[in-house]
Amino acid sequence: MKWKKYFTAEEAALFSADVTLWPSFRSFESSEVDWAFECSAADWDREYKKVAEAREIYEALIDELSLAYDITEGSSQLTSPIDITHYKWVEDDPGFFPNLAKMSRESIGVWFWQCTDIGKAVMFNVNAESDYLAFKASGQENRSDTVVHSAATVRTPQDNLLEAVGLMAILLVDKSPKFSRNEKPNAKQIAEEIQGMATQKFGLEVFEKSGLSNLNRDIAEGVKAVSIRIKGGNG
Repeated sequence: MKWKKYFTAEEAALFSADVTLWPSFRSFESSEVDWAFECSAADWDREYKKVAEAREIYEALIDELSLAYDITEGSSQLTSPIDITHYKWVEDDPGFFPNLAKMSRESIGVWFWQCTDIGKAVMFNVNAESDYLAFKASGQENRSDTVVHSAATVRTPQDNLLEAVGLMAILLVDKSPKFSRNEKPNAKQIAEEIQGMATQKFGLEVFEKSGLSNLNRDIAEGVKAVSIRIKGGNG
């Protein structure tokens, strides 16, 4: 499952619960009795608990998939991190079957992240633990108005997003030279201007101090990355 990008609810549940002896709940059920006689009591107890946990996760993911589908259909005002990437229709039945749908790996990681099961979130997204620790350190964990944004809605690859930020900074300098320094985009000034305008116009503190510093670095890295491509294209 290490390289798998899309999961059904059953696949995600079994993987996250570390069920490795059976590829499906059905295969477990068909071999449950025989395997119980062949293994030790301790092994049986350990594996049975894994499957039981997987079933609980499966049921929760099925509910989440149904919610995510309702959201895409416009019939729910709730939010869900789950990104449905594929789903199948059953012949002669136009309904949605969540057990047949597939979710992106990233969105499953975000779902576990929101459930505060960081151990399982890391199985799907290696950055989940550091993201969660940063979130807790920001003091937003207990705020009632905090919304955890889903990476599942971001479909542009990270490298392309970074280049897009850099390209926007370069175009901004063409329009307003005040954002340049030594004929290059001034990342720090652009980041501070974004925060200042957001606060002035909308009353939003978009970035904490660390977040503003990160945006500064991302703009600088984006400018560097897209500049290399621009030079390559003109070379």
